[in-house]
Amino acid sequence: MTTEQIKEQLSIHYLGALVAKAGHLLKIPAGNPTGVDATIAEFQKLQFNNKTRYVDIGKAVDVQLKCTNGKRFKTNDGLFTFDLDVKNHNDLIWRRKLAADTQVNPLLLIILVLPKDSKQWLQILLNETLAEGVLKIGGIAYWYFPERIEPLSSNKKTVRLYIPPENKVDLDFIVNVFNTIKN
Repeated sequence: MTTEQIKEQLSIHYLGALVAKAGHLLKIPAGNPTGVDATIAEFQKLQFNNKTRYVDIGKAVDVQLKCTNGKRFKTNDGLFTFDLDVKNHNDLIWRRKLAADTQVNPLLLIILVLPKDSKQWLQILLNETLAEGVLKIGGIAYWYFPERIEPLSSNKKTVRLYIPPENKVDLDFIVNVFNTIKN
């Protein structure tokens, strides 16, 4: 696999682990060229005749995933900057506008920022005396969702995004993603 393919897989599995722990489902479209790398689907717990079922309630957020090892993710005046391809930026803007007016899922950008040293991207930490271990994906992810009034870009190559450090993708964010990403 190329380095880019490895980073893509790490970003999918990083997000997948958080989504699973939050009780949601991560759906990965097969061969979908639409800029949607994954969909987070919300499930609702139902009790009927003393039995518990989990039902997909049709609420979902589509995700565009990016992964970098820090070279494209810089600090600028307390914000992180990321240069996103214009096509991907405009996809986010179009989907924001469509989701506000129709039943289309909103599109969220998630960027996994890996350590510069590729040996730290994935580690298995074992404690053989306790027969325990930890699988660790190095780095941290951040999310970006365009403002409703953000315009399409006519730039030729990239658009610089400014991402606040508090936009971390953690378990709390995933649990509340459907409330956080509103139209």
